[in-house]
Amino acid sequence: MRINLSWKRALILICVVYSMLTINSSGYVLMTGITTDTHFHLLARFAVTAIGIGSILIFNLFPNWPMPAIYAFHQTMSEVLINEFTY
Repeated sequence: MRINLSWKRALILICVVYSMLTINSSGYVLMTGITTDTHFHLLARFAVTAIGIGSILIFNLFPNWPMPAIYAFHQTMSEVLINEFTY
């Protein structure tokens, strides 16, 4: 089953999911009494959200590609995105 997801919808979905995760996480952290926070977790959360939604987008953009090619493309892009945030 494929989800009909365009570039515009994917970007909107990334923003919505990222915002909801950030609000929930920040609210929880404030309720536990932690008032200082680093920005690394924000970047890490964005990377995970972008990889997850990007996975759906890749399957929609290349429906005729064989599964091993889609997997290799997805794995490569995931590693590039993760390496950008960790170095």
